[in-house]
Amino acid sequence: FSGFRAKNCQSKTAFRKIIRLDIFRKNFFVIIEIEANAFLYKMVRNIVGSLIEVGLKRKNVSWIDTILKSKNRKLSGPTASANGLYLVYVDYPSNFNIPKICKKFFF
Repeated sequence: FSGFRAKNCQSKTAFRKIIRLDIFRKNFFVIIEIEANAFLYKMVRNIVGSLIEVGLKRKNVSWIDTILKSKNRKLSGPTASANGLYLVYVDYPSNFNIPKICKKFFF
């Protein structure tokens, strides 16, 4: 995911696994839910910025694949604003002994 990491990202590797990425409308909102094993610095905002470009038909869907293969952040879309970005849930491995809490939906 080097094509979606911030320039000042300090992670030693850009290897991440996106488990789920869903895009849907709910009322006046476009909801983008991303579940992964980990995220890079500004990775979600950079992915969303690129998806907005595709949604506005400024770029073709295949452009996302080009970004992934190029590993070049300069080829991807702008960083989406943090406004409207919500961390809804974090799931830690059981060995951390963190109690599970109810997941609340914002919409």
